[in-house]
Amino acid sequence: MKDVASVDHQVVDTYVLEPQATWTIVTPPGHPVVDRWQAPAHLKRVRPALVLLAGETLELPPLRVGQESRLRLEFAAALPQISSDGLEIEVIGTRGATSQRLLRAALCPDETLNAPRRVELSLPPGAPMRLAIHCLPGPAGDPRADWLALIEATMGRADELDLIAARAFRQLRVDNERAHFAHAYHHPMYAARRGRIHLGIDALIPSERSFAVPGAIENAFDYALAKLCTRLQHKAPDFETRLRAKARAASPLRVLSVGTGLGLVEAALLAKIDNAVQLTIVDLNDELLRAAASLMPAHVRVRPVVADANELALPDGGYDLALCVSGVHHLVEMGAFFRRVRDALAPQGELWLIGEQIGPSGNRLDE
Repeated sequence: MKDVASVDHQVVDTYVLEPQATWTIVTPPGHPVVDRWQAPAHLKRVRPALVLLAGETLELPPLRVGQESRLRLEFAAALPQISSDGLEIEVIGTRGATSQRLLRAALCPDETLNAPRRVELSLPPGAPMRLAIHCLPGPAGDPRADWLALIEATMGRADELDLIAARAFRQLRVDNERAHFAHAYHHPMYAARRGRIHLGIDALIPSERSFAVPGAIENAFDYALAKLCTRLQHKAPDFETRLRAKARAASPLRVLSVGTGLGLVEAALLAKIDNAVQLTIVDLNDELLRAAASLMPAHVRVRPVVADANELALPDGGYDLALCVSGVHHLVEMGAFFRRVRDALAPQGELWLIGEQIGPSGNRLDE
């Protein structure tokens, strides 16, 4: 029996395993039917993994293999307890009638099951290669509870693997973003900040200057960030003064806000000028865009755009100022985003990143 995600077997230059990708599972007769995409609780992961049972084989489309081609796999037991002899994963690469074992690894029942294993393999260059990933019982042949969670299977050039993997599960990312921010802004913290818009940006984004703004420091998180600015002797930019200068130089002032959310910081900034403003606000959530538009001052004309910032199309030279408030760490295509914004800025235009934090993993909240 075959479980087929797609019948397209064209040679590909890159590959990442996800529900929408091309893959085939070959299942021996008598095997139970399982939900292929699961997020096993014991792995403490949000993104689902593909599950293989002992005796099953995952077949991937043929890959065009160059000098720098690599295969990255991340896998673990899909159940918190597997058979006493463990299970094995085997990767076979095939060209024509010639097959080559690229990997064979064992997962033992006594190892830490919530610590997935990651391996990266160099693929021998040459003609297109087909990869087959086998889930096998352990040396005693006991297949009971031998379920394999294939968390990642990414193929491509070594310097592109991270980006290829990050692009996967796009719809899941979009759905999660929408679901999270549909209720996140109902938190009392945001209700309090909405009432401080007229006090300016220092009442919303904690910095050393926020200590002088009544009510700006209201919880431990705000206090810690403000004290950190003081400790690092980091002078927060004076965005309000800079905005007034930009407004004097352009009429109307054309502003782009990406990942606007509720738009509290944008509203606080634009309330400090009375020049005409053409504001384009971009977010995945149309309900949030409507709420953000309602907060803007009367001199601001708002154009809402429902879009994924990773795929945003912008007019060349169309904006004097671009804003991204606590949003860049949500992006996958960060380099491409910056290039598009650069092209969308008029001469002397600027991009402001406000309230931002980006770490080695993009400030992810999972694993």
